[in-house]
Amino acid sequence: MTTNQTTKTRIPAPLFAAAGAADLAYQKLRDLQAKVVEQRPLTSGRELDIERMRGVARRNVQAFVVTAQAAQGKVVAGAQVAQGKAVEIYTDLVARGEKVVRGGARDTAATVTEIADKAAADVKKTTAAKRTRSAASK
Repeated sequence: MTTNQTTKTRIPAPLFAAAGAADLAYQKLRDLQAKVVEQRPLTSGRELDIERMRGVARRNVQAFVVTAQAAQGKVVAGAQVAQGKAVEIYTDLVARGEKVVRGGARDTAATVTEIADKAAADVKKTTAAKRTRSAASK
């Protein structure tokens, strides 16, 4: 005895998505071909000065290189300052942690005053450094 058993094969959604993307790409390419044919008469009457365009491109590249080199120096200087501050903060935290673990922590009021004084000093240093850099760049 044989039985005819039909199974419904389900096509995965990604396959439909790929087919849809291929169809969309095909349609866009057909539209592009029509646009090229439409634009061809507009460009045939113009003469392009390739040498002038090369000169403009070279000048723009040179300006970009100069600007990039100047920015590179500023980034390196800023990174060095940030690294120095990070090391300083880390060292202060280690020292503070050692005092706390050993039981030699000062009272809270003295610690708060010390932190506030240090923050004020850092702000003064940063402000002075910015003024010096802006005066030097002028």
